[in-house]
Amino acid sequence: MNAVATAAPTFDQINRNAQVYPVSLLPQGGTALALFCAGFHGWNDVVHMARKEMDVTCVDVDSEKLWEMACVYPKPWEYHVDDAWEFACHALADGRKWDVVSVDPFMGDAADKCRDYLMVFCGLATSLVTMTIDLDRPMWAPPGWMAYVFARNSRVGWMVLRRA
Repeated sequence: MNAVATAAPTFDQINRNAQVYPVSLLPQGGTALALFCAGFHGWNDVVHMARKEMDVTCVDVDSEKLWEMACVYPKPWEYHVDDAWEFACHALADGRKWDVVSVDPFMGDAADKCRDYLMVFCGLATSLVTMTIDLDRPMWAPPGWMAYVFARNSRVGWMVLRRA
């Protein structure tokens, strides 16, 4: 059986495929942590951060896609091949902070586990957290945060959390 090789996307291709995101809340030139970001080479969230000239730390277990992202996104960004939950917990223990934390596990077990880590993600953000949620399973904002849902499609949305 022959494997089919596909070329890594260019920034232009990712940019043209950018998905809906609460872009107006991203600070121009700010900092961001993007967890689970490599699945679609960042077209759900990271591309919007690039447009806002943010400094981004990208974390995913998919080393190949992270490498492809590193080849097309601005330099010098940080790229970590790591478990998102472990990275987040270590970053919190180390006192690291970003203006924005974006968590995009999409659906399934990873999304369920992210619900348990919401306070960790909020602890890493100075102003904004976005997290993919199932629209049939709403979440509540933790103390000190306000939340609303920004729909992505008929099944999922971004839970948008802002400091109260």
